[in-house]
Amino acid sequence: MLDGALSQLDLTLQELAATVQDQRGLSAPAEPLDLRSVAEEVLLGLRAQVQETGATVELNFEAAPSLTYGRANLRSILHNLLSNALKFVDPQRSPVITVQSALASAGRPTLTLQDNGLGMVVPEAPAPVFQPFTRQHPHIGGAGVGMYLVQRIITSRGGHLDVASTVGEGTTFTIHWFDE
Repeated sequence: MLDGALSQLDLTLQELAATVQDQRGLSAPAEPLDLRSVAEEVLLGLRAQVQETGATVELNFEAAPSLTYGRANLRSILHNLLSNALKFVDPQRSPVITVQSALASAGRPTLTLQDNGLGMVVPEAPAPVFQPFTRQHPHIGGAGVGMYLVQRIITSRGGHLDVASTVGEGTTFTIHWFDE
């Protein structure tokens, strides 16, 4: 039991250190980025989890192939969303994760990540969806800071994150990069 507790504490400290480093990078300089290239870079780092879960990851960035954003911020957002989709798979079905871009009204870019995982209960607006150290599936490892960080990065750059989810069916995250 003690080893388990120490392992969880170590994981929590590592995630907190990563969060502080990422928050320092909230002001990363914006540059034109190819979404497919950045997503494939992130997926390369997650290839062990993709293989372990047997997930199918579909990327479709034809509608809006590029984004002017901070590279570190975009990598952090995609890493957290994809790693969570891989972490919270439903053991009853093969995991399918779809990531696609679109142009919303006024030509503003959006990014949607949809999975068929465990799903979660989404609190009603206007409260922020993710609070630090809040976890919906405590039986799965984690510290509850990743999605809080994603939400912070997006809002710090003038955007917002929409979440739709059904327990037992999956979750859809939609990032509106710049609010109208």
